[in-house]
Amino acid sequence: MPSETFKKLSTAKQRRVLEAAKEVFLEKPYEKITITGIVRRAKIPRGSFYQYFEGLDDLYRHLFDTLLEDYERHVLASIDTPPPGVFAFFKDSFERDYRHMRDSDHFAFMQKFFKERSAFSLGHDYFHQRRDSFHRKILTALDTCVIAHHDEDSRLKLFRLLTHIKMKLINKIVREDATYEEARRDYLFYVGIIEKGSRATEHE
Repeated sequence: MPSETFKKLSTAKQRRVLEAAKEVFLEKPYEKITITGIVRRAKIPRGSFYQYFEGLDDLYRHLFDTLLEDYERHVLASIDTPPPGVFAFFKDSFERDYRHMRDSDHFAFMQKFFKERSAFSLGHDYFHQRRDSFHRKILTALDTCVIAHHDEDSRLKLFRLLTHIKMKLINKIVREDATYEEARRDYLFYVGIIEKGSRATEHE
């Protein structure tokens, strides 16, 4: 994680370092990224890097956490009072999340990050724990009565599945393998099927 020295930097300078790291990561495979390339892009002395981070893994773990926290804020800010049900939340989330990712490079970074995660020394468990922590936080903010008959692990798996389907279909739009309308239609179809199946098990 970043040092206290990094945390004491101005917000603008912190952002400059992280943006440089993100730009370099999107341009080349992780194993070809160098600290030299990042400090040149960020326009900081090489010695300063080691005052901020222990190494590349430390930097990119922090960047991953920063972008995920930004997405968490985006999602939590979209939840109304009283909170919507889980399936209503997911049905309404497609356009919101698509536009959020379209208007930022978060999606491209996260997609590449997960694709190349084996190159990092952070461990596979870290990514699963961070993802599940995020999903639990969102579930806590929603009305989960409709899936209350499932145990906690099953609710988490359900949330994970719905999120996975959404991101897969958003990715199809990004790759131009589907139009927005086609992807959204397919998404609502899948959510509807899962909702029916979940409601059916409630009465078993």
